[in-house]
Amino acid sequence: MAASVVHGRVVGIETSQGGEVALPGALVSIPQLRRGVYADTSGQFRLDSVPAGAYRVVTRRIGFGMRQDSISVNSGAGVRLRIALEPQPLDGDCTSIVIAERRRVWQWPWQ
Repeated sequence: MAASVVHGRVVGIETSQGGEVALPGALVSIPQLRRGVYADTSGQFRLDSVPAGAYRVVTRRIGFGMRQDSISVNSGAGVRLRIALEPQPLDGDCTSIVIAERRRVWQWPWQ
């Protein structure tokens, strides 16, 4: 008999520190699985079919500091995260940054 792999999901919302502003375009990834997704225009994200287990969730967005969270995914269940990122000034002579909404789920290596 073949063993079945049971999955869960990770969902959440990205906000600025204090939670007053949604942060679209943040990259939320699970490095151990080599998977990631961009937060939508309302700052929400969803990673489906995550195998049960313990993981590190890494969140990045231009103009904000990186954040790491430890999670435990149970079979058939979901993990809900509310991730608040702290502003972090950009280094260098950057004059403008344009972020477009992306809906593609990224696979490793990041493309």
